[in-house]
Amino acid sequence: CVTIAAITEGAMMGAAIVRGFDAAVNLDAFAEGNYAWKNQFIMAMRPVNGDEDDAAEATVADWTIHFVALPWKLFFAMIPPASYCGGWLCFCIALVFIGGVTAVIGDLASLMGCCLDLPDAITAITIVALGTSLPDTFASKVAAVEEPTADAAIGNVTGSNSVNVFLGLGLKYKDGGFAVIAGDLVFSVIIFTLCSVTALAVIVYRRRAFQAELGGPKGVKTNTAIFFVMLWLFYVALASWKVQTPDADEGMQVVATIVGVMGIGVGMVVIAGIIHCISGMRSAQQAAAKDHIEAALWEHQARLDNFQQAALKAAATNGIKASP
Repeated sequence: CVTIAAITEGAMMGAAIVRGFDAAVNLDAFAEGNYAWKNQFIMAMRPVNGDEDDAAEATVADWTIHFVALPWKLFFAMIPPASYCGGWLCFCIALVFIGGVTAVIGDLASLMGCCLDLPDAITAITIVALGTSLPDTFASKVAAVEEPTADAAIGNVTGSNSVNVFLGLGLKYKDGGFAVIAGDLVFSVIIFTLCSVTALAVIVYRRRAFQAELGGPKGVKTNTAIFFVMLWLFYVALASWKVQTPDADEGMQVVATIVGVMGIGVGMVVIAGIIHCISGMRSAQQAAAKDHIEAALWEHQARLDNFQQAALKAAATNGIKASP
C-alpha cells in the first residue's frame, strides 16, 4: 500500500508539473509551431509563394528570382513562427533579423556611394536611404494589400519615421555631442517638409473625395502613385542640387524649387501618357486576339455547317434517310 501510494503521489505530481508547463508554454501551440517552422523551410525551397501547385507552373523568370532570393528565404525561415510564446518570440527575433539586414544593406550602400565618388550627403538621401527603407517599403506594401483598411500601411510609415528621428538620432548620441554643420540641411528640410505636407494633403483629399486613402479607381490610384514617386524624385533632385551648388542664394533656391514643381507636372503628364499608351496597346492586342479567335470559331462553324449540308445532300442523292 505504501508503494502504491508513493507511485500515485508521484504520478499526480508529474501530471501537475505537465499541466503547469502546458499552461505556461501551451504544448499544443508548441507542436503546431514545430510543424509550421518545418513548413517555412519547405516553402522557402519552392519558387513563387511556396505553394506546391504554383511551383509546378513556375516560369523561368520565377525560378531565376527564386534562386537569387533563396539565401534570404532560408535566412528568414529561421525566424520561429508566431505560435511560440504568443507571437512575442517571433516578433523579437524578427526585429533582430531585420535590424541586422538593414545594417548590412546600409554599410553596402555607403561603400557603393564611396566607390561611385558621390558626396556623403547625396549618398545618404539616395543609396543609403533606399537600402535602409526598403524593409519598411515592403512592409507597407504588404499591409496595404492584405489589410482591409490603410491604417496599418500609413501607420507603418509614420511609425518608422518617428523611430528614425527620435531613437535613431536621440539615443545614439545621448552620451555625447554630435555637431552637424548646417550647410545644405536647412534647404533639404524645407523641401522635405513641403513634400510631406503635400503628401498628407493628397491623402486627406482622397479620403474626402473617394473615401479611400489608398487604392480606389484605376486612374486615381495610378495618378496618385505617379505623383508620390515624382515627389520623391523632386526632393532627391533638389537636395542633390543644393549639395552640388553650396553657394546658391535664396533666389536661386526659389527658382530651383519652382522648376522642380514644374518638373513634377511634366513628369506626371509624360509617365501617365506612357502608361496610357501601353494600356492602349495591350487593349488593342487583346481585342485583336479576341477578334482572331472569334473569326476562327466562325470559320470552323461554317466548315462544320458546310460538311453537314454536303453529308445531307449525299445522303439524299443515295436515297439514304438522314436521322433526325
